[in-house]
Amino acid sequence: MAENGENAFVVCSGQHYCLLEMLQEKGFITYEDIGAFLKKCAKPRLAFDVRVSLKTGRTMEEESDG
Repeated sequence: MAENGENAFVVCSGQHYCLLEMLQEKGFITYEDIGAFLKKCAKPRLAFDVRVSLKTGRTMEEESDG
């Protein structure tokens, strides 16, 4: 993540951004939600694919933390 004053920038695949923008256009999320989502994805532990429980929607790491 690169910071420029109060703005921070992350690299996002075009497909992911297109999907996020489509959700924003339909009113499901805001641009602030997109920024929050991408900021969370920029965390080192989420920089790679993660295993997510289909039952809980939590990562394996979160499941083991309780």
